[in-house]
Amino acid sequence: MAENNQFITIKPQINDFTKEVDAYVEQLPVVIREQMRQALYQEYEENYAQEEALCREMLEKLPDHPEVLSLLGRCLFSQRKFAEAREVLEKVLAIDPGLK
Repeated sequence: MAENNQFITIKPQINDFTKEVDAYVEQLPVVIREQMRQALYQEYEENYAQEEALCREMLEKLPDHPEVLSLLGRCLFSQRKFAEAREVLEKVLAIDPGLK
């Protein structure tokens, strides 16, 4: 019997997603709001290279911001850059152990 290692992904409807993103980014510093919005849309569209670039731009403005690092970690993981993802996510946990 072959083992199936695939994941099932359920995407929210775009309208629900848009509302969630808008509410979320309003809580972030103004200097990264628009880039975070764009990065989350790139993640929704599974365009991880663009998402990574946006995360790195945000980190230039706010180095070590835990929520940006967390998003970058997810993005790197999605691109199968496991070693770098682990390093980034460990940094997130060191900065903010309660971040989910």
